[in-house]
Amino acid sequence: MNTKKENPWLDRFDGLDDQDEIRRRVTVAGEQLHAIKSIPANQIKREVERTLRSFYLPTQADLKVLYRLVGVAKGHCAARYTDRVSYISNLYKPHDQFESEFQAPICLTGSAGIGKSALLAAFSRLLPMDSILDLGEGHPTVPLAGSWRIQVKAKATTSSMLRPYIGGELGSIKSPTLELLTAVTTKTINTQGVSLIMVDEMQFFTQSASANTLLTKRLLELSYLGSPVIYAANYSLVRRLLKRNEEDIQRLLSEHINLPTPDPRSEDWFNYLLAIQSLMCDTLRIDLDKCSDVIYGFSAGLKRLVIQLVSIAYENVWNQGRRQVSIEDIENAYASNSFAANRLQVEALLDMRPSKRSMKYRSPLPSSPELEMNVADLRKRKKTEELWQAIQRDALPISKRKEFDKTVVLPLTNIAPTPPVKRARSTPVTAESLRKTHERRRQLGAGPDRKL
Repeated sequence: MNTKKENPWLDRFDGLDDQDEIRRRVTVAGEQLHAIKSIPANQIKREVERTLRSFYLPTQADLKVLYRLVGVAKGHCAARYTDRVSYISNLYKPHDQFESEFQAPICLTGSAGIGKSALLAAFSRLLPMDSILDLGEGHPTVPLAGSWRIQVKAKATTSSMLRPYIGGELGSIKSPTLELLTAVTTKTINTQGVSLIMVDEMQFFTQSASANTLLTKRLLELSYLGSPVIYAANYSLVRRLLKRNEEDIQRLLSEHINLPTPDPRSEDWFNYLLAIQSLMCDTLRIDLDKCSDVIYGFSAGLKRLVIQLVSIAYENVWNQGRRQVSIEDIENAYASNSFAANRLQVEALLDMRPSKRSMKYRSPLPSSPELEMNVADLRKRKKTEELWQAIQRDALPISKRKEFDKTVVLPLTNIAPTPPVKRARSTPVTAESLRKTHERRRQLGAGPDRKL
């Protein structure tokens, strides 16, 4: 093939060398809840959750990962599909003649709820939808697939994971051998032009006594299919892999991407909250210029927890007969029993002092220099705030200190120098201040149904 336009496998990547184009293709605006005020109280939580899961705004970190995956996928296609003649030759080759070498998979890791699944779904939107390739007279038409996204869930075997994509090639064979399964899948991938295999929900492999062995086996089997592989893994799953022998660790964790939480002062974080506010059609009355850091302190920047916080707040407010949600209602949601387990996670994530509780939520793999700098800056600002609070307390008479300890501690003015920003921002709350606030509210009997 002499020109790029004659290569349908590479044509799919046109424009994807531009991150703005990547952003345009993956962004999903979501659906506004126009009739939100008429939704019954017993349905509002579900509807809010559905709505807040319906949109996707890529962060700068997301775009970098997507750009990298585009490079991996395009590089694979450039090497595999060099000309039409070789492709047609492989099309008629029996599957038992297909062999492929091991390709180290990419581990996409990050805190639970950070958005790994959403990012993999975004990559699926980058390439054109599945199409039909016409090879000309005398040859059959063949389907082209940009990528495969395998949802593991409760499927424990490699065959059950791959069958939705190759079932027609296996015919009536219900339990193929691994050798047959690998050969058939390798040929199918080559025929369909699959540029990347994405594997999600792998935590289901950890629900057995032999989890480490099973997880390792499945990942190694997928890595011999002739296409690049990326798999999503929470920190707990990565720790399981790190218990394997050195050879397995080198194969399965040599390539990894650590997806960071957004900086609470970043445009990414502010725009995410702004999108939520827009979808709620004027029922979420919060001054984000003042309160975006507060919401960060209640969620540790995890989108899944933000969705839970907001949906709980709406349910509480609707049950009270009101139709406007304030920052105090978000605070009530954070202190509610419905958010209790998540509250422990948030406090641990925001606790920058190393402890057994906080370490389980930190990455067991090396982070990028940029992420390390963000974390170091966050620690510094939190330490400064705690010091400022201690100075304020010590300056009070002893008789006033107990009263000070009982006050609701909202973000204090950051006395440490910070880069200039367009909006005035407050400093994120600390884990200690959240615990004190929760204790005070519990002692006063203030729960999620308290009217403010």
